[in-house]
Amino acid sequence: MNLKRPGPEGPGLAGLAAVVILTWVACAPPPEKPAPNAPAVEVEKQVWNFGTIERGEKAKTRLKVTNRGQDSLRLVVNTSCECLSATVDPSVVPPKGASWLSLEFLGYEIKDLTSKTLYLSTNDPLQPQVTVTVTGRVTRGKGPHLVATPNPLPVEMAADSSSASGSLTISNQGGARLVIKANRCFGCKRDWNELVLEPGEQAVLHIQTLPGWQNGRWVEIESNDPVWPVKKISLVEM
Repeated sequence: MNLKRPGPEGPGLAGLAAVVILTWVACAPPPEKPAPNAPAVEVEKQVWNFGTIERGEKAKTRLKVTNRGQDSLRLVVNTSCECLSATVDPSVVPPKGASWLSLEFLGYEIKDLTSKTLYLSTNDPLQPQVTVTVTGRVTRGKGPHLVATPNPLPVEMAADSSSASGSLTISNQGGARLVIKANRCFGCKRDWNELVLEPGEQAVLHIQTLPGWQNGRWVEIESNDPVWPVKKISLVEM
């Protein structure tokens, strides 16, 4: 390829690049601006790190939401998990006014780093949805912690196809004695009902399905776990 130097015959490679850049700048759309009478949402911060809490504890905070626009701002809040609850008050913010977004996170499971999302829907034409990320660590608590695996529980059909069976491992991953008060089997039967597990201990619950059951099958375990006093485990036939 033979490139010519800039001269009377043409602008050359550098000149062509400049023309392309100038043309792109001239054609680029102008930045969006809010409508003269539109609301404009502004959230105090979009990341909340609650630090470190124990399982069963709650972390709380409040974030300020400001309406920088010229019309009333309407707010609706949703979250990505039942462990994260949020309310906004007031939900209609006058021009130049402010509202408060109250957040509460329940540490329901041990996790080195958890991340949940809050979704704030608005009538701001430029920001119809604002997200707030909630992060932090949840460590083992002082109370009992029932963990049942696998969940859902796969059950395998017997050779004569009369029933299916499976084994559920139940462990206490908390810091206090776990008391299983009862476990109820729907569409199935189990080999024990009540149990006490010290921290770190585990037991196996053997499950066998009942023939002729027409609805879904599951096990409910009732215990003194302060976060999940009743835990439901679904059965899935393989």
